[in-house]
Amino acid sequence: GRNQAFHVKTQSRLAILYSDRSVLEHHHLAVAFSTLRDPQVDFLKALDETDAKLFREKVIQMVLSTDMAMHIENINNLKELVDSARPLSRAE
Repeated sequence: GRNQAFHVKTQSRLAILYSDRSVLEHHHLAVAFSTLRDPQVDFLKALDETDAKLFREKVIQMVLSTDMAMHIENINNLKELVDSARPLSRAE
C-alpha cells in the first residue's frame, strides 16, 4: 500500500492537497464527511447542530490522533497532564 512517507516523497496529489501533514488521515476524513452529505447515509441529520458539530470535532480529533507522526506529541501532552495533576485527597 501507499503510506504517508510514500505520498510525501512522491509529492502525490494528496500530499500536496494536505501539505504533507497527516495525508491519509485527512483524506479519510474528507471521504467520510463527503459521503455523509448523501441524504441516504447521513445519520447526522438526526442530531441537532450542536451535537453534529461535536460529533464532527471528536471524529476529526480521533482520526488525526492515529497519525503516528503525532504519537510523540500526544504522549508528551499526556505526560504533562499527568505530571501537572495534583493528588486527590480522600475527601474528594
